[in-house]
Amino acid sequence: RMYPSADFSRAILKSGIALRDRIYKVNIPIIFGNIPIEPLSLVEIDHDELNFIYHNYPNYLWRAFYGVLDLIDFGYAVDDLIWMNDDCAVLLKAAASNLSIANHILSQEENLGTCIQNICMTAELSIKAALANLGYDENKRKKLSHNLQKLASELIKNKSMPSDQNFLTECGRLPDYVKNRYKLPNFSKREFLNLFMRSQFIAAEATRRISNRNLIAITEADPTIPKRPNFDL
Repeated sequence: RMYPSADFSRAILKSGIALRDRIYKVNIPIIFGNIPIEPLSLVEIDHDELNFIYHNYPNYLWRAFYGVLDLIDFGYAVDDLIWMNDDCAVLLKAAASNLSIANHILSQEENLGTCIQNICMTAELSIKAALANLGYDENKRKKLSHNLQKLASELIKNKSMPSDQNFLTECGRLPDYVKNRYKLPNFSKREFLNLFMRSQFIAAEATRRISNRNLIAITEADPTIPKRPNFDL
């Protein structure tokens, strides 16, 4: 039998990372037991192209490296927590869905402005999921509105981590997507890609505070690994 060409792979999370001006697929695999993961091996990119980027655009490569770690932490945290079947689980499912949609839109070459809602919703829903996990009911979450910095500050108040300042700063660098509902932002593709990578970081930072998924902490403690580059490359 003939089947249509499609991605039939199964994964915990399907998203992507930005390298220069392109999105490359990243599927976070379903794993049983303890298996070592090489983050960049999860990126669907030709080895020669990756090697070229390593030698000519190292900041892009290291941003991608950390971006995959964000996806691993976020993906497995979502998989751990959605079985609770509570408000946190509902919000995390919606956050992961918005992330996948943003990835799909950015993989195309047109109508990129429509992804801004999905990028910002990924961040907001992830933080609200963490707050729900910590006992914030719907009314309490609604009072915090859509202000990402206010939401992040509330989460930090309850679950502080060494990355607090970076988390708060990056939340402040996402646009006000409520204002952009009726007028698409005039960003370049690279600016959208930078925001997409930032949103994945924020989502992962939120779930690291309510789960035991934190590969970033292990990586950042290793002095042989370069620090995470700026999101705005």
